[in-house]
Amino acid sequence: TMPTFTDSNGIIWNYTLIDSNTNASIGTNSGHSNATTSGNSLSGDIIIPSTINGYPVTEISHRSFSWCTGIGSVTIPASVTILRSEAFGSSSITSCIIEPNSALTTIENDVFDKAYYMTSISTINTPLLNSIGTGSFSNARSLTSFYIPPQMTTLINWTFYNCDSLTSITIP
Repeated sequence: TMPTFTDSNGIIWNYTLIDSNTNASIGTNSGHSNATTSGNSLSGDIIIPSTINGYPVTEISHRSFSWCTGIGSVTIPASVTILRSEAFGSSSITSCIIEPNSALTTIENDVFDKAYYMTSISTINTPLLNSIGTGSFSNARSLTSFYIPPQMTTLINWTFYNCDSLTSITIP
């Protein structure tokens, strides 16, 4: 069976151990809405734990919050280094709050694709972010601004495709 962890808010998180069993990845890596035992009925503002059963959370797995149509803001702990493909695709996420001094280095392909209601993501807190995959924010129609960290040298095709509300991109 999949290991689980219950946080102080009563959310039961699914996780897998990665990196020779030294770190945790949120989700099961299969199917949609696999981050918690609530599946796509997960709702409200979500704070992803920074540790699970003593393991640092370093990854948000493939499609872990996709099709979660009741979530609002999501806080990503500073320990996370990678957001896997489609992690928040087709979800109702309204904002992505990345904790300060984040270890995030990679946002894979289509992570926020069709996240129609997401208005913001705090990439200003990502001093190590150096890779944003194809279509990462495509169809995030409510995204209004984006900060490109100074260490970013390349944005891949379709990064902001159909971001109809995007009116400001900051490049330091």
